[in-house]
Amino acid sequence: MRFAGAQHEQWDGGGYPHGLKGDAIPLSAGSMALADMYDALNKAGWDYDKAVAEILGKRGSHFDPVVVEAFAAERGRFQVIAQRHCAIQWWKTSLSLTP
Repeated sequence: MRFAGAQHEQWDGGGYPHGLKGDAIPLSAGSMALADMYDALNKAGWDYDKAVAEILGKRGSHFDPVVVEAFAAERGRFQVIAQRHCAIQWWKTSLSLTP
C-alpha cells in the first residue's frame, strides 16, 4: 500500500481509498500523484504555464508542499520530458508504430 495504494490520496485528506492525510501519505505516492496530474494536464493539451499554475495552486491541499516545492524547482525538466514524449509519440504515429 506504500505506493500504488496511496497515489490517489490528497494532502488535506480528501483523496481515496483510505482518506490518508499529510505525512501519512508516502512521499513516493505524493510524488507520483503530482507527476500523474502533470501528465494528464499535458495530454489534455493544457498550456505549460497554466498546468504549472494549477499544480502550484494545489500546494498544501491536494499535494504535499515539499513535493510541490521540488516540482517548482525542477519544472523546466518536466517541460523538456513532456516535449520529448510528444515528439516521440508524433514520430511513432507518423510511422504507424502505434496501434
